[in-house]
Amino acid sequence: MEILTVQDVLAALGVSRARLYYLEETRQIPPARRTSTGKRYYLPNDVEQIRRKLREASAARGRVA
Repeated sequence: MEILTVQDVLAALGVSRARLYYLEETRQIPPARRTSTGKRYYLPNDVEQIRRKLREASAARGRVA
C-alpha cells in the first residue's frame, strides 16, 4: 500500500496547501486520513477522488447559466 504525504498530493494535484485544507474544511473532499500522531496522509485512491472533485468544481465554474 502506497502512502502519500501532503507534499505528494500537492505536487500531484498542483494545488496549494491552503486550497487542499479549505476543500477538506468545507467538506468538498473527504477528510485526510491521520496517523496515530495526527499527521495527514493519503492513498492513491484518495488523490483520484480529489482530482475528480477538482475537475467537477472547475467545470461547474466554467458553465454560464
